[in-house]
Order: sequence, then C-alpha cells, then structure tokens
Amino acid sequence: MMHIAVLLFLSLMGAFAPAALAEADMVESDWTEDFPLAETLWPVDAAQEIREGYYSRAACQLEELAKQSAEPGLKELYAWEAERIRRIIVDYSLTEEDVRTQLEERYEHATAEEFERWMGEKRFDWRRIDGAVRFFDSTVRNLFFENESFRRRSTKPADFAFERARARTALQVMGGGVSLDASAGARRLRIRMTIRVPVGEVYAGKTIRCWMPYPRETDYQCEIRLLEAAPPPISLASNDAPHRSLYFELKVQADAPAIFEATYEYTAKPRYERIDPSRVVEHVPEEAAAFLREQPPHVRFLPELADLAKSIVGEEVRPYYKARRIYDWIGEHTHYRYAREYSTIPNISRYVYTNRYGDCGQLALLFITLCRLQGIPARWESGWMIYPEEKNLHDWTLIYLHPYGWIPVDPDFGMSAGSDWQGLTGKERRRLQDFYFGRLSPYRLIVNHDHGRPHEPAKRYWRSDTVDFQRGELETEDENLYFDRFQYSLEILSDEPAG
Repeated sequence: MMHIAVLLFLSLMGAFAPAALAEADMVESDWTEDFPLAETLWPVDAAQEIREGYYSRAACQLEELAKQSAEPGLKELYAWEAERIRRIIVDYSLTEEDVRTQLEERYEHATAEEFERWMGEKRFDWRRIDGAVRFFDSTVRNLFFENESFRRRSTKPADFAFERARARTALQVMGGGVSLDASAGARRLRIRMTIRVPVGEVYAGKTIRCWMPYPRETDYQCEIRLLEAAPPPISLASNDAPHRSLYFELKVQADAPAIFEATYEYTAKPRYERIDPSRVVEHVPEEAAAFLREQPPHVRFLPELADLAKSIVGEEVRPYYKARRIYDWIGEHTHYRYAREYSTIPNISRYVYTNRYGDCGQLALLFITLCRLQGIPARWESGWMIYPEEKNLHDWTLIYLHPYGWIPVDPDFGMSAGSDWQGLTGKERRRLQDFYFGRLSPYRLIVNHDHGRPHEPAKRYWRSDTVDFQRGELETEDENLYFDRFQYSLEILSDEPAG
C-alpha cells in the first residue's frame, strides 16, 4: 500500500483555495478547504455531492471508484479520500440542538439571538453533512479561548490550578525563586499505559496488531526500564525509530475485551541551557540539513507561508532572533483551539495560517514550516505532558542552533504563557515565554522525534493519526481500528526525585 505521506503529497499537488478565504457561503468555503482536489481529480458526481454537503454519498462513490480503478495512484487516492470523509463525519457529531443546549449549560444568559450572531461571525466550526448542519465536537468548549467576554460568562470557569503549577515548575527551573512542593530537578517516573478494545468491536478469532507508545532514550530521558507488559510484546522499535513503540499481537476472545498494557520507568531531566544569542552562528551540519526541506503534506513552502515568514523576520539575519520572532508572532497572532483529527486536514500549517488558531501540534507544524523557510532546521518532538496536576497528549518542536545543537521550543506553551487567562502577572508571563524558547521542565514523556513516518513493524492499513503517535495504533487482518473503536489511558504510578 502506498505510504500515507506520499498519497497526501500527491493529493495536494492540485489547486489550493485562495490564501484569504472569501466572505462567501460557509459550506462552500469549508468543502474547498477540506477537499482541495475535489474539482480537479475527483469524478464530477462525487465532487457535486461533497459540494452540496452529502458526505456519505460522496464517500460511497469514491469507495466504489477505488475498487474499480486500475491506476494505483488514483485507486489509493480515492480510498483515502473516502476514509477521510468518514473521519470528518465522526468529528462533526453535534446537532444544532446539542450546541444550543451546551451553550445554555456553559454560558450565562446565552440567547437565540446570540447563537445566530455567533454563527454569522463564524465562531462555530460546522459543516453541512448529509442534509443537516453538524458541529465539531468541541465547538462550544472552544469559545472559552476566543476572548475574555466568553470566559467571564462561563458557568464552568477553569481554576487554572494546572497552569499555575506548570508555571511554578518552569519558573523554578529558570531560577525564578518560586517555591515548589516538589523539586523541579530530575524525576524518576513510573508509567502504566492501557489500550482496550471493547467487546464487539472485533470478531472473535481475529488478531489485533497493536503499536503502543514507548519512551525514547535521549540526553534528557534515560534509564528506561520495561517492568511488565501483557500480552508479552513481540518487539520494541529501535531507539532511532521516528515513532517508538512496543508491538503486540492478540487474538480476540469471545465476550472479552482485548487489552494491551505496559508498565515502565524512566528518568526525566529538565532541559535548560542559557543560550547566548551572540554565539549562535549560521552553520547546519549534515544531520540537521534534512530538516530544512519540505515534508509534505503539512510542511510545504507555499507562497503565502513564504511571504509570511519574510514579513515576520524582516531584515533580521541572525538565526536565534529569526526563530524567536517566528515564535513570538505565533504567540501574538494565534490562539488555542481543541483540534479536529489531524488526518482530516490536508495541510495543517496552512490551516493554522488561514484560521489563526490551532492546538499544540498544529501550532508546532506552522512554526516548523516558517523556520525552515528561513533556513533554520526545525523538527517535531512529541509524546505526553505528565505533570502531577494534569496529563495529556502534547507536541512541541526542536530547532538547531549552532553551537548549542537541538534546543526545544514549545509554541503552544509559549502562546498560552502570553495569555492573560492563566492568572499570572505580566512579569511571570514574559519569563514563561522566554522559558519555552529553549527550555522544558522534566514533566514530558518523549516518544516521537519526527512526524508522519512509518512504524516498526510497518502498518498494513491507514494510520488513525497520520501525523503523531501518542494514543496507539491498532489494526486487524482486514482493517485499521480508528479512535472511535478503542480506548486508551496513561497513569502516573509514581513520581519521585531521581536518586
């Protein structure tokens, strides 16, 4: 099967929608953004169905064409576009009634008039799907990040305990003089991850192949030890694998869930080095040169992104300051939003540029693209953030600055550090923005050091996440198991100072 990165690259060779979306019908702008090849490589009937919002009918036509096509490239393209449509439908599950109910529950005195106005202002993420308006699952939650008026009206205000704890940890690592209950130095962490396929999702007797995220050995994440795993893993991906994983196989039993579980320990160290910008010079060693190139489909040197990078950097020629200007621009001109699945978006960096919002990985891909356009090697790094107060999937970046080598930059945490909704002082926000440009606390689980790359061993079918790898990947002899067909969890069993 043709690799997903190649397929999506081919699918993006067609015409793109204009850089600035026209103030036209919402459905029209949405389908052109989501399906840039519909008018060029899709058959006329399927394009008409998607244009009119009949997603399921378009998917059925594309699936049938994939079966009939004798040309491998088009066969795979049609099959993938049909799969992508199905995933979009999963993401847009809320009805208008659902959204109105959520608004009443989450925002004081929300009115029908406001709903109509917010629709007109495009504050809601929605599509016309199969004859009905459907909203993205997190569209109401995302209003919280829009502006202060929404936050003041929220009936479920966040207490920002996690954000304050995260800030204290970072400031302590910086020598900020803020006391902590736990040391901000190296930590010894014990983690248990579980992936569960419920009864009935896969027929008894079939074999599930499972790739489970596993920590990489780095200068800042070391002494990794697998304590136990069930079923016994068949293999462990090499430490150099872009997506490191434990690989399992398990035959499904009747009337019993399929469960994959692993417990491991590792030592995590803070990444903190005082960088002297005057020492940074333009030098790219061979091992970093690969991270100056395009990496379709999400890192592409489109004219509008090249122009943006030039406008941000201006006359600056020093690598450190160019990267810092790009980092600051993202912090000032974008805001956070819970994201739809990455595999549903044709070009994520362009998506953030167009919409001026994204989640951690989406902001990271825009940062990577803009840095590479300016001659600064930039790459992906991701896994989990595992603070005592909160754990979640998380993505960030590395940039190469000689003579310091690869240094971490977290555009998402940098952007949120500059926001006034965390209850921090202006001085603390500035210090945190400085911190996340070159430094990280030890509360990270590093799994990936690139994006959209093959697994070890290779998958037979489409990945559920075509960019990242944090929740796990599963498939059977017949099909991929998408995220709506299994559950995952990560538990911090112990967190102690490293001895």
